[in-house]
Amino acid sequence: MTTQSMRGRRTPVWRRNRTLNVLGRWTIVTFIALVFRLLVRLGYVRIEGRERLERAVAEGRFLIAANHPSWLETLWLPVAVSWPQCLWEERAMPWSIAREDILPRGLRFMFHLLYCLPVCRKLLNDGVRESARKKALTADSVKRALAILKGYGVVVCYPEGDLTVCGASFAVRGERRIAEFENAELLRLVRLAHARILPAYVSFLGSEKKLRPLGYLWLLLRGNVMSISFGEPYELDPSEKTVDTQNRELAERILGAGA
Repeated sequence: MTTQSMRGRRTPVWRRNRTLNVLGRWTIVTFIALVFRLLVRLGYVRIEGRERLERAVAEGRFLIAANHPSWLETLWLPVAVSWPQCLWEERAMPWSIAREDILPRGLRFMFHLLYCLPVCRKLLNDGVRESARKKALTADSVKRALAILKGYGVVVCYPEGDLTVCGASFAVRGERRIAEFENAELLRLVRLAHARILPAYVSFLGSEKKLRPLGYLWLLLRGNVMSISFGEPYELDPSEKTVDTQNRELAERILGAGA
């Protein structure tokens, strides 16, 4: 029987053929990793607290939570230390929770190859069918993220839900800021999977303006260094029931990772 997607279309051949699936992932991840490491070597990207990230990936069952100043960290955070180990040990490659609209509609088939779990934000002008599709896609990605965490994998997320610059209100610490979080779904994942959280702060001068993905890359190449700092891992306090309090603690720890 022909495998079909939710819309009734044929599933791409690379999704049905494991060899093509693996080769596709290897090719794309290796390309991203080589670009990332070249930029690190040239001094355009800096990493602080690398040993904490390596330990989290090795131990598994970690949610890496970071601020979201640009689109670049969506691709680079997962490959920061997982390549080339992820080529022969799939669990070593973290999965990212990413908004579906970061890729054009014609390129969204690449989410699986990029180790991304797409989620959707509902809009007021969405029709009934589109709302149902977004709800189903998001629910499926959340379910997969939970399975990855329970299987001692690592998931990368951006609790702001959008670029920092798009936030309506902010949590601030010194010169650093982060848009206030919109929901508690990520905290629920951590509790259900009995996972730990590794906070990360991405500093990127010039990202105060919303740009297209290539615009952020051009900003980087013009000398605006990106710094990715990993803080101390922590566990949610089971005695703390208030979601707002836990969200504030997570925001504070993300901002503190950049200290």
